[in-house]
Amino acid sequence: MTADDKGDMDNVRENFMNGKFIGGVTVFETSNFLLICYNYMNKWIPCYFDKKANKVLYFNSDEGISDDYSGGIDWPIYSPPAKTKQKNNELYGFYNAPDLLKKYAEQNKLTPKGPAASVQKVESLLKNLDPEDNPVLVIAKIKE
Repeated sequence: MTADDKGDMDNVRENFMNGKFIGGVTVFETSNFLLICYNYMNKWIPCYFDKKANKVLYFNSDEGISDDYSGGIDWPIYSPPAKTKQKNNELYGFYNAPDLLKKYAEQNKLTPKGPAASVQKVESLLKNLDPEDNPVLVIAKIKE
């Protein structure tokens, strides 16, 4: 950001809206990846940096990490709505039950690659989730 921009917040807002600046960066680091989400032209864009391949790649989902193992929700890399926290290769987030159910129903799901028992467990948990069950802790383990 230039010195002129720092003194003129209207100009800064206009530059963000027109795509001159990238803002709102969120970064999580695992042993093999940097999980990144940035705001560009009022849209959150999740991506990741593969440390071994030394390249930036984009997710299949606009949210971030797709659950290609058990068919659960796509995991957002940015803070809202899940208020994501990280510990090593695990991401933690709390959801309101109605928001979680809506998110699960509306997303474009990838075909799960995990065992049928894992897929059925996720489906069963969400099917039996009552909208009054709050909050719901979701833990995502990132594959190595």
